[in-house]
Amino acid sequence: MNFFSSNVSVEPCNYKSKTTFEGRKKEATNVLNKYPEKIPVICEVHPSCKKLIELSSTKYIVPRDLTIGQFLITLRKKIKLNSAQNIFLFNEAGTLFTTTQLLSTVYQENKDPDGFLYITVSIQEAFGALF
Repeated sequence: MNFFSSNVSVEPCNYKSKTTFEGRKKEATNVLNKYPEKIPVICEVHPSCKKLIELSSTKYIVPRDLTIGQFLITLRKKIKLNSAQNIFLFNEAGTLFTTTQLLSTVYQENKDPDGFLYITVSIQEAFGALF
């Protein structure tokens, strides 16, 4: 689904700018070899939300059979949002993931050549509330 692609600009990943392609590829390959049933994920907050939320970690090793919805629940607990805020996850092209998608499918369709799945986190106030 590409609901917000015209409204959401996803800036280049900060992790990519800090780490060489070879370093990222080696790290992802190591994770995939050590944990073949898991997916290496880099999850970063959208620049427009950096003042509102902060992730304690950007690197995750996620089970392949996890859905985006289950991953959202995990992130929600780590971010500690209030009940009026919703989390949205996007790929690097700005396409919104649906909650029922398996991470294994998302990974196959969106993985970077370095082997990581890059996810951008954004939040929005629910019920028409404004920041």
